[in-house]
Amino acid sequence: MGSDDGELIGRQSGSAGRIVSGRGRARSPALPGAPSRGARQISISDAAWRLLAVRSRSREELRRRLLRKGLDGAAVDHELARLQEQGYIDDDAFARAWVAVRQGGSVPRGAAMLTAELLRKGVDREVTRDAVAAGDDSTAAGIAARKRATALAARPYGEFRRRLFAFLQRRGFGYDVSRLAVDQAWQDLTGASAPPTDEAEPK
Repeated sequence: MGSDDGELIGRQSGSAGRIVSGRGRARSPALPGAPSRGARQISISDAAWRLLAVRSRSREELRRRLLRKGLDGAAVDHELARLQEQGYIDDDAFARAWVAVRQGGSVPRGAAMLTAELLRKGVDREVTRDAVAAGDDSTAAGIAARKRATALAARPYGEFRRRLFAFLQRRGFGYDVSRLAVDQAWQDLTGASAPPTDEAEPK
């Protein structure tokens, strides 16, 4: 994904209005009960808020970005724990938003691809599983299939089916979901049910 992938996802838990100044520059808000911090801790806090001002992030993704700047690991973990306690980092909300946006995008993605994306961002496997399970693969596959089907409209059914099925599989949709989406796309395109075929099931 490009650096702008998360711009599709809103700021974390209502933080946007509190962390972006009138000129669009991120600043660290005064959180109630925040401990006194030295220059290094302020630097970590400011760096974290700048990243969150761009888009929401998982805790591990934010940690990796901060460590990449050469910041102290223990101090980074302390600051992330503080932000999480305040509700500015929430991996459950991040994962659910990620799934909703990716399945509602211009070319929706299926469960397998979404799972891989969230795990790469350091989201816990159980959190990832629950977020993906709450998505709607069938609807997303139908949208993706209809958009792709127009480019295959002139193809005979066998080729249409094979190529569209392979496309959906590459987008992370499962076998049964893909098969049903292909047949529905053909019916929407031609007004006729998918014809019977002696060909082997698409691989």
